[in-house]
Amino acid sequence: MPTKFLLLLASIFMVQQVSPVVPPPPPAPEFERLNVTVGRGGPIIEVAPGAIGLPAFINGLPQDQFAGPQQQLPPGTATVQGVVMIQGTNNPVPGAAVEMRKTECGRTGGETLTTTSGPDGRFTFEKVRSGNWCIGAAKAGGSLSPAEYRQRGYKGRGLAIPIADNQQVQDIRLMMPPTGSISGRVLDSDGEPMGHARVNVMEAFYQEGRKRLYALNVVQTNDLGEFSLFWLPPGEYYVSAVAEDPLRQNVVFSVAPPGVGGHRSDAMPPVVTRKNLADGGFTEEVYKAIYYGGGPDAQRAQKIDVRPGSNSSIELSFAGAQTRAFHIRGRALNGVNGQPAEGAQIRLYPRDWTATAIVPFARVDKTGNFDIGGVPAGSYALYAAASTPDPNAPNPALLQGANAAQIQQLIAQGINLGGGIPIGIYLPMEMGDQNLEGLSLNLQPGGALVGEFVFEGKLATDLTPQQKSSFRVNLLRYPDIPGASLAGSSTGAIAANAVDTSFRMQNIYPGDFRVMVTPLMNSFSWAPPATPADPIGSVFVRSIRFGNVEVLNDGLRLATNNPDQRLQIVLALGGKLSGVVANDRNEPMPNVKVALVPDFAYRQRDDLYKTAVTDTSGNFKLQGISPGDYRVFAWEDLPDGAWQDADVLRSAEARGKSVRIAEGGQSTVELVAIPRGSQ
Repeated sequence: MPTKFLLLLASIFMVQQVSPVVPPPPPAPEFERLNVTVGRGGPIIEVAPGAIGLPAFINGLPQDQFAGPQQQLPPGTATVQGVVMIQGTNNPVPGAAVEMRKTECGRTGGETLTTTSGPDGRFTFEKVRSGNWCIGAAKAGGSLSPAEYRQRGYKGRGLAIPIADNQQVQDIRLMMPPTGSISGRVLDSDGEPMGHARVNVMEAFYQEGRKRLYALNVVQTNDLGEFSLFWLPPGEYYVSAVAEDPLRQNVVFSVAPPGVGGHRSDAMPPVVTRKNLADGGFTEEVYKAIYYGGGPDAQRAQKIDVRPGSNSSIELSFAGAQTRAFHIRGRALNGVNGQPAEGAQIRLYPRDWTATAIVPFARVDKTGNFDIGGVPAGSYALYAAASTPDPNAPNPALLQGANAAQIQQLIAQGINLGGGIPIGIYLPMEMGDQNLEGLSLNLQPGGALVGEFVFEGKLATDLTPQQKSSFRVNLLRYPDIPGASLAGSSTGAIAANAVDTSFRMQNIYPGDFRVMVTPLMNSFSWAPPATPADPIGSVFVRSIRFGNVEVLNDGLRLATNNPDQRLQIVLALGGKLSGVVANDRNEPMPNVKVALVPDFAYRQRDDLYKTAVTDTSGNFKLQGISPGDYRVFAWEDLPDGAWQDADVLRSAEARGKSVRIAEGGQSTVELVAIPRGSQ
């Protein structure tokens, strides 16, 4: 549960070590591991080799959520009582941190009440104000997974319950399951124990109907090749291993409190080894990442079902995971002044998405030359990035004494106060079975992409200028490789009080992108998406066009830094769907997941899927739906996003219901929930 109180408790979780290995030397300065974590509240970027630190999110709230005292509110009149117990037993959990938050489970904000369970596991909240409250518990030590009231599944979110003035709520039962673990060992290509390997425990998520594995936690093998991934909430997991160079990098070890989760991707340098040949020469090889049950193929990875209090023992082998590696050599120039791009960093990302990206890299020397080693054959995206002085930047001495208003005026005029211009280049590449020599790179400043919003029908007049400016356009590189630079996340919006609906996006470089229109379309988030209030919540994205290309179908490809085409985003009033979900006995089913799935021809379109969770009466509502034909399903317990898995839908197809959504119309449906274990 998201409180400062629990954040303090979480610090107890961080004192464990994987194994008593001797720390390696500091990492080489030319490469830092980039860990990208998206928690329930947003992204966390860590560039820190070998550090042990607190997780920045506990069930959804950033730590700075708790800065300053909470607003004093008049006391309520209700009382809430309950007990915290170990799931599957009659044993109480004393000393558990219990929290009530006046918001839907999984959301941030709201009033907060906290207490601690007694020796008998019981707790009491008095003077509770009326409203919908989410109730949950966590226990320091890691052996028990947090629980929320009326949650379904071990890692599902709970359901906020309505509490009225003067109400006496009793017998709230918070059942905390014991955590499990996965242990085992890693073997090298010769079948010998592999020390200093990086082992990830991962969960499946879905994008465009494809399963992706994101790392939740990472540990390091000891000198015997052994590892232990512990404090895992019961559920399904996958395990991968990556070789690490003990002279260059050390694993970032961060054990999150159970139930927190995360969305983590890592970029790391290759481990290059030499293989001597009979003629006295040698070849170079690198290790691929491997997955339990799937070798180097993430799509064939075998899932591990961790039960409460259980330990699963596995073995991973790098046999067959070594492959020949080559070099890319060339010269990089600063396109602004024509001089060598000294210090520019060049990274080579695999174009097939992976949460454990092995990234060959190099820095440009003073003569402009570079040498990227450890590159196996394959498809890549090359990124080179640096900075160069801006010849038009004002003299810093002239800015001394300027007040805040004057500084803001200079920024609004487009004057570069920082004095530096980011320069770079993006280049798609195919690497064959030989070295690539003489590559020439010309690093240029980023350009601009202009566009406009088009508001159809009543939206043009009904939306206020402030509401129109709340829509934002985000460009996300595709595939979203961790750490990819060069405008990896550019944003544009209608200027406040603007006379038109145009926008301008700066620092643009060529490449492939996904276009997100927030708050209607969003990239991955651990928390359930918030439903915007009407009228914005009733809007849908009809079209995103770039010249003759429909971006919603084909994605956005920018060929230059300054595209001459405009990006046009058309918004319209969508349809609505409401309904009720019951079980086989016609009893209302609260806290079950409902998914609106587009027709077969459009199931690769993330923007057409809509999801909701039923309330205490089994009712749900969806809005802002693009007109068309859909099937709607309800599951008693299903991992988030699994409704985009073709296998899941194939087995459930007959249990869904067809609905047709009309533009601006209202449809209703009655559903029977698919029982747990039936998907």
